[in-house]
Formats: sequence, structure tokens, C-alpha cells
Amino acid sequence: MASAETLVAWVFFLQRRDEQRHALLFDRIAAEVLGLPGASPAERRAAARANVPAAVLELFEVRLPALAAEVAAGRTGLGEAVSLYHMVLEGIVFDAGQHALLDDLADGALPGVLEGVRRVELDERWHIGFGLRCLIETQPSPDLIEDLLARAEDAAAAWGDAVPPATREHVADMCHHRLSAVHLIEPRAAA
Repeated sequence: MASAETLVAWVFFLQRRDEQRHALLFDRIAAEVLGLPGASPAERRAAARANVPAAVLELFEVRLPALAAEVAAGRTGLGEAVSLYHMVLEGIVFDAGQHALLDDLADGALPGVLEGVRRVELDERWHIGFGLRCLIETQPSPDLIEDLLARAEDAAAAWGDAVPPATREHVADMCHHRLSAVHLIEPRAAA
């Protein structure tokens, strides 16, 4: 029988595999659909970077590496890492971008891209669920949860005008809903 640590390690392995598949899909879209310049994924990412909102770059190129360094040095715990990666980046930023992209693809003009993004979205759902499970296990402080909720709207707005206001509001609300569904916070009172 597998231990809890073995199961967590296996899930992290599966998530890494998923992220690699997602990167391959989006690189093919960049090369074959968008025609971004570059002979390699790194060159296409560099070309795409010019179109990425500053808030998204800050989250992925500044906050995420800084937090990873803090975790590696033992100065920050797993709860903080899960809060940023699974709940903010995957649960809000990716979710907002994927919803907007799926809305744009709903006309059926690019059925392969639509199907690929739908599959990525399904993977991200279980990644978020795994993040919630990790948060439950780490028993986060009320301050961590409060900080997560405070960052939700800013994270939802990271894409700027590329994501419609209704989608931004929806994904920010989903953060609250997810945390209340697993009893980390109280549900909102009915209107």
C-alpha cells in the first residue's frame, strides 16, 4: 500500500507531465496557428513575450521564481507555494485565460485548438483540486487564506482586456467558492 508521501510524489510527477504536454500544445499553436517567429519553443516564447501583459509576467517571472527559491531555502512552507501556484496561477490566471480562449474558439473555426484547450482545462481542474487537497493538509493560517482571497481579483485582472470583465469576476469568485467548498472559509451569505 502506498504512503501519503508516495501518493503526493506521484501526483507531482503527473502534474509535471501534464505541464509538459500543455507546453507542447501551446508551442504548436504558436508555431502552426499563430505563426510566431522562432525556430525553437524558447524563441517562440520570446516572441510571444512581447504580447504578454506585465501583470502576468510579474506573476510568472518574478513572484513564482522568488517563492520557489524561498521554499527551496526552507524559509517558506508548502501552503504558500500551493496558494500561489495551484490557487492563483492555475485556479485564477490560467482559468481566466482558458475561459477567454474557449469563448474565442467557440465559433468552431479551429476545432483542433478548441479540443486541445478543453483538454488542458480538464487537467487544470484536477491540478486545482490537488492544490486544495494540499492546502487542507497544510492547515493554512487565516492570514494565508486572507491573502489568497485578497489577491484573487488582481490575479483575475492580470490578462487585462484580453479577458472580459464577467470572466474575471467569475474566476475570482471561484477562488472563494473552492475554499469554502473544502471548509477553509465560510461560504458567502446568499443574496
